[in-house]
Amino acid sequence: MPAKTSQDAGDRAEDGPPTGTAGATSAAGAAGAPAEVVGPLVRGIGVLRQLTEAGGSLSPSALERATGLARSTVDRITATLARMGHVRIDGRDVVLTPRVMELGNAYLAALRLPALLGAHADALADELDESVSLAVADLDGVRFIHQATRRRAMSVSFRIGDLLPAERTAPGALFATAWTEADWERWRTRRRRDPTDGSFPAVPPRTALAPEPTAEATPVPQPAPPLTPDPRPELTPPTPELAPTTPELAPPTSESAPEPRPTADDSAKPTADDFAGRVADEFAGRVADDFAERVAYDFTERVADDFAERVAYDFTERVADDFAERVAEARRVGWALDDQLIEPGLIAVSVPVREPGTGRIACVASVVSHTSRHSTADLRSTLLPRLRTAVAAMEAELRTAPPPGPGPALSGLAAWTGASKQELGRGFVESLARGLTVLTAFGEGRPALPLTEVARATGLSRATARRALITYEHLGLVAAHPDRTFTLTPRVLDLGFPPLSRSTLPRLAEPRLRALTDRLHEATALAVLTADGTQIQYTAGAGASRVLTVHITVGTRLPAEETSLGRVLLADTAEPPPPALAGIRERGYALVDEELESGLRSIAVPVRDREGRTVAAVNVATHAARRTVEDCVRDLLPELRATADRIQDDLRTASAFTPVPLL
Repeated sequence: MPAKTSQDAGDRAEDGPPTGTAGATSAAGAAGAPAEVVGPLVRGIGVLRQLTEAGGSLSPSALERATGLARSTVDRITATLARMGHVRIDGRDVVLTPRVMELGNAYLAALRLPALLGAHADALADELDESVSLAVADLDGVRFIHQATRRRAMSVSFRIGDLLPAERTAPGALFATAWTEADWERWRTRRRRDPTDGSFPAVPPRTALAPEPTAEATPVPQPAPPLTPDPRPELTPPTPELAPTTPELAPPTSESAPEPRPTADDSAKPTADDFAGRVADEFAGRVADDFAERVAYDFTERVADDFAERVAYDFTERVADDFAERVAEARRVGWALDDQLIEPGLIAVSVPVREPGTGRIACVASVVSHTSRHSTADLRSTLLPRLRTAVAAMEAELRTAPPPGPGPALSGLAAWTGASKQELGRGFVESLARGLTVLTAFGEGRPALPLTEVARATGLSRATARRALITYEHLGLVAAHPDRTFTLTPRVLDLGFPPLSRSTLPRLAEPRLRALTDRLHEATALAVLTADGTQIQYTAGAGASRVLTVHITVGTRLPAEETSLGRVLLADTAEPPPPALAGIRERGYALVDEELESGLRSIAVPVRDREGRTVAAVNVATHAARRTVEDCVRDLLPELRATADRIQDDLRTASAFTPVPLL
């Protein structure tokens, strides 16, 4: 069975922000926060969410603008996250690293659904040659927990962790069949506040609020009489602030109006009183004209605003009516259809996967395609029956799955944060680091934990763990249950998971290779075996800043038997290995001394995946005049092995619930 989760309507955190935006986090942290909320933890979560929305990378200045935090606060938060390995400072940018995926992995492991059902989704995708996804409910949205996509030029680009509005998806209609009136009201509130879905960065925003207006539907504003104010309170006669203050309209003063010269016939000349009267008349006329223009402009603006409000309201009501109809249809037939709700051409059919015993929807399985491959009629007649068969197998898997065993204990985290604080001082935000370790207390075999278990797993005091859980509950990342346990919510996937869920091995290795090159001042590279096993293909590398250096471009292929990279790969894949390769497997490295090219000396070690299989190799290459064979083994090999270990750690973290392509 799947683990206990916080997807039930009664268990969901109602006060958290509705989307994964850092701005929403800041707003939630500022309004109605419990007194026990940990401010630095709220701000750190906001930084992680902004990095996630930006695709995984932002400069400190951009983070300062996006979060509204002071630059010193941003620097302290990013330094703490870098110390924890969740980000790295790459030049002027702060970049998410694969280790931050441990937070999302904790939720997915506790949920168990990807581990239990992912293989069924992958098999269905292979059978249909279409993308298949698994999604769970996240308040009034839908969040993906598994993606089996097809590698085509035209393919679905959704990632694990992406959040979509319920009304624009087929899974959303199915989840809404169990909504309460409070759930519907929350959805309507969000729709009124965000009619264009701008708070869902994973989907294109709605570009129009309504169809093109017709002559019957478009009101034509009738201008008011120029000097007749609108009877509404806002259009009262002007206050003194509305009076023009330009010098040319001001009545003349004693300094600006010269006194008339007396003449022989003063009665035939205009007097000063006449002149002042004419100026006053002209001034009054201009004030009247100005007031009339302001009244007309204000009236027109009010009509436009009123019309825009009515259009938005009508649009929201139409969306609500359409969504309610689709929910009713989904309740009646037991499945749902997405006919280009997200964007033109994208279609999908969805079927719920129900929990054994309760019958509640555990997740929704969907087959996603586009109109050039299938019509909606094809989805119903051809793909839906096969999807239902796969869902039946998934539900059988949930019924027969054994309960998970206890997960590995997490120890020493509190001591580590304390030591880091002692080393870095004020630059390390200990409350943020301790708060993030609380999320990793959950996992497989630990889906729902009481406060005491959270404190024990992390090594934190009960008071510290309690404040962190209260903070996460306020932010919607943790849900509290009546039995005094806590569970993670799908919103944890907002913390860096989506942009990293499409990582490739070269992308994971590149920063590690650059760091190794900077330390050794020698060229480094990553390579994999080709399909026929006779060649290696370079997939990543970092060149040294030397006049004489090794430079092999990515994509280059070389004979496997003549390179250190190839020999390491062959030694771990050949069964049984020939005598020449058996020693390499035993030693754990291969060294080639000027065999591929005169003067070229290189040493390589394997990179292994989560199952311990060798999937790639990394090497350091140098000129024979710079380092002897003994130097390579003594000086280069330890650094090379440490880098391979770091790449392996990144690969194992990133591939826990997402496939990581080798190319």
